[in-house]
This record gives sequence, structure tokens and C-alpha cells, in this order.
Amino acid sequence: MAPEFADKPFMRHYLDYYFDVYWDLHVGVKGEAISSQVRRIGEAFNTVLAYRDPLHPIVYENYMIVRNLLDFLKQWIDERIEDIVAGRTRNPEKTMAWYWVKNAGNGEHFSKKDVVFECFHNFVAFSQWGNTIFGIMSRLSEEGGDPDVRASFEKIMSGDYDNAGGAPFTPLELFVMELFRTISPNGGSLSAIQNVRHGSADKYGDRESPFLRFGLAYERNSYISSPHTSTSKSPIHWEHPEQFDPDRYRHVPTSADVGEETCKQVGFARCPFDITSFEVKDGRKVEITNSAFGTVFGVVEGKPKPVCDYARFAPFGFSYRRCPGEQLTIQVFEDFLRKIVRDKITFHRLNQPNAGRVPIGPGAVIDDDIGFRKSA
Repeated sequence: MAPEFADKPFMRHYLDYYFDVYWDLHVGVKGEAISSQVRRIGEAFNTVLAYRDPLHPIVYENYMIVRNLLDFLKQWIDERIEDIVAGRTRNPEKTMAWYWVKNAGNGEHFSKKDVVFECFHNFVAFSQWGNTIFGIMSRLSEEGGDPDVRASFEKIMSGDYDNAGGAPFTPLELFVMELFRTISPNGGSLSAIQNVRHGSADKYGDRESPFLRFGLAYERNSYISSPHTSTSKSPIHWEHPEQFDPDRYRHVPTSADVGEETCKQVGFARCPFDITSFEVKDGRKVEITNSAFGTVFGVVEGKPKPVCDYARFAPFGFSYRRCPGEQLTIQVFEDFLRKIVRDKITFHRLNQPNAGRVPIGPGAVIDDDIGFRKSA
């Protein structure tokens, strides 16, 4: 948001710098240290996610770019991880890969191959930042923005927005949570159910899956779809779900609250998930634990850092399928909103006659017609 980029289409500018942020965060490289092939596969991956329709030529073309460059990308990431392990990367503790390697347990918990995979698997997760930024700018825009969101933002940011006052979440966190509920950058999650029939026969007389019986090299799976957007906006779950109301989370249970007693209240005979703690091995006094619903969260020096563990709040998924980057993402957008206030930034429509079409995230190709200004 430097002055030279004011009054220009913002999302194209954001995407031009996105992979510098992405790879610096994951493996500690940016600028010229990121090869053109690595940038190209990232842009192609995002384009496929945004357009999605496999019958569209742009999807096929970019899908093939990803296929052709994937081995190169894996090798490049592998080499960057070696740089981190060997101490050749500056400030390695500022990268995600450093923490993954430190907590790998000599392969006991996950292998180097897993770390490499996660470094580019996050193409899917982090691509949703683009949807979210555009959603925030659209709602805060001085022309055609959402008056309720604008009023709520002004009210919260004129007060002590970083003071939780003993509650689980600060006013700014509540505002960001409500942004995610209403923007819902990820529409849903899929979980596979493996067909592993054993024991008594099913109604067709089969005691095991035919795929297992004949040793076939592929599996048949069923799937469970966890809908995020429709859950977050359901009138079954919220009073007035169409309203923008950050205060709706002030009295909801957090992952630190959901234990055996909660399970009994909802009618379970026992907790669906055993509560288990994992002590990190990177020098911090941190444990990773879970609620009785399977939601994972951290405990730092004995103090829980919970998330909202409530079926009505769905933008980051549910239970063990909950996004592990939820708190990181919320903090990123807290910083984004702090900067807007600190630098007196406003958003506005550019009203270009031919705004560029930009793929900004999953299922989202937008007219890049919003810019920013800095007030005197």
C-alpha cells in the first residue's frame, strides 16, 4: 500500500507481490530468489482454482502448466528446506518449514516429503486471502460499500479494539471473525470415507470391499461435504444471520470450553475425540491439544489460545477438518485493518471502462476496479 500504488487496481498489484509473501513465509526466500518457474506454477494453480470449469480452455492450459512443473517445484522446495536445515537461510525461525522440520520427530510424526507437500498444498489455503481482501475492500468502499460493515468498523476501531477485557476474543478479532462468516472465502470442505468393509457381510453378501479382495491399485471412496457458507448463514443457527454483528460471538463456546460436560449436554455417551496434547519440540513452551469435538488449538505457557468451537461459525471448517491456519489468518487481517486505520486508508471504485479480470481465489474471478487512497 505504498503511495505510488494509490488509485490503481489493487488486486493485480496484490497478486504481483503475493508469492514473495508466500515463499518468504514458507521457506524464507523472495524477490529474485524465487525462480520464474516457481512463480509460474503458483499463478497457474491459482488460475485453475479461480476458473475451475475443466471445459474452459484457460483451466486446461493452466492445469497442464501445473502438471508439467510440479516435479520442478518439489525439487526446488526440497532444496530450500535443505538450506533451512543447514543454516543457510537467514532467520529460519521466521519460516513455517523450520517449525515443521523441528517438530517432525526424525520422521516419526511426518517426513521431509510431508513438509515439501505442505509447502505447496498451502496454495489452496492461502489463495483464499485474495477473496478475503477483495471482500473487505468491497464492504469498506466509499462507493457501494456495506453501510453496516462500515459503521461497525468505525465503532470498533475508535475504541480499545485490542483489549479483550478478560473475554476470549478482542473486539477486533470479533470483527474479523464476522467478516469471515459473511465473506466465507472457502465454500466448503470434503472428507473422504474409505471403503474398508470387514467382518459381517453387507446386504449383498460381501464381507470386504471388492477393491481389497482383488488387490486392485485404486480405491472407491464416499465423501462427506461440510458446507461452510450455508452453515454460517443459516437461520437455524443464528438469529438474523443476514445482519453484520460481531457481538454474536461474545457468548459462544470456545475450543477450551468443549469437554466431557459439553458432550453430555448434547447427548453423546462419550467424547467423540479423546483429548490429547502434543508438546512441540522447537524450544517453545507450547502444547497442541484438541477439544472434545476434535478442534485443534494451542496452549502457550499454560494459557489456552482457543478458537470459536461452535457449529454456527463455519468459515474455517469443523472438528478435525478445521483449518490449522485459522488464527494466523485472523491475525493477518487484524494487521491489515490496523494499517487501514493507522494510515487513514480508504477504498473506492475506479470506474474503469474496461476493468481487468483477475483470478483472486477459489471460484473468484473479479473485475479489478477497486483502489485505495491515503487521506491527508
